[in-house]
Amino acid sequence: MVKPLSDDGVSADRAAAFSTASITYGLLYGLTFALTVWGFDGWALAASNSESAALKLLIGLPALVLFGFAAGFALRRRPGPVSWVLIWMVTGALSGLLIGIIPHLGQTLATWVFVPGLRGIAVHSVPAALWTRAVFFAALTASAGTVVGLVGRQAVERASHKAAPSGRLKLGSMAGLLVCVPMAALPALAGDQLINRGLRAGQRAAARELRDLTSDAYVLHRVSGWPETWGETIDVAFSDGFVMRCSVRQEFLVDCLAVSPNYGAWMQALIEGARGDAETVDAISYAGGLSVGDGVLADLARSTGGVGDAYEIHRQGQYGDWVVMSARFDYGAVLTCYFHSHDPVV
Repeated sequence: MVKPLSDDGVSADRAAAFSTASITYGLLYGLTFALTVWGFDGWALAASNSESAALKLLIGLPALVLFGFAAGFALRRRPGPVSWVLIWMVTGALSGLLIGIIPHLGQTLATWVFVPGLRGIAVHSVPAALWTRAVFFAALTASAGTVVGLVGRQAVERASHKAAPSGRLKLGSMAGLLVCVPMAALPALAGDQLINRGLRAGQRAAARELRDLTSDAYVLHRVSGWPETWGETIDVAFSDGFVMRCSVRQEFLVDCLAVSPNYGAWMQALIEGARGDAETVDAISYAGGLSVGDGVLADLARSTGGVGDAYEIHRQGQYGDWVVMSARFDYGAVLTCYFHSHDPVV
């Protein structure tokens, strides 16, 4: 029996094997890249009780696997070396950019899903230095894509030649596709050092110090800063509602101050100020430095009109440097306020 030929004169079974091998190569690359760049990072953040420790991996892994699949799918019809190089350069550049934007855009989008009041706001800020590193890393991974493409074409070609007569890939031919693993892992390790290390350094430093000082449960929130410049600000939120704001410099914990009482005092002062004269905002005693935007008291006055005098204030949660406070009034109405940044808090 004569096998039908594909458009380029290759048997249909061989063409099917090449297509399967190309897609498998892309999937292995994307999976390896994601697990390498965010696997240790997620473990280290989880060990530090960091906010959303595995979120980057949960968001980024499907995206990188999709990038790899798309590259393999686009190259499934046996194009020439130039196409392999170009497509894998683009895939590398997109992967590098994704590593840079996940800590900002990815985590912000995830917050929008669970906290409707913060939608449309850039919740997780990223230092300017990180964007420069992200662009540099994208250029690095794009350059590495030339090797990934050239080596990949040869590996996929060999795998398709070793395929069964039916076009099904054998275990031995599949093993040859693992050549993409070190080519994905090495740039990913560089990305972890360039991008992730600086974002977790302060939290790991705080966790090391806190391990010797307390056995209470807590969650770390990265507020601002960059370890290689002026240092970082990390919030430590304990399970009982008490929160400390800590300064970390050169990956050492410098000092911590209690900030949770301030937020309760600010909420009470805002509510009481709204019930009085909105023009007296400057006269309200905001312990510790709160900046109140124009019209905030007027909005609060409209919100709190007729809700009664009795209320309880609660810390609802924290997302990056955004602290969410709520006041529940005696008949069930809830007022929510969003506090942002520090020095001053807005």
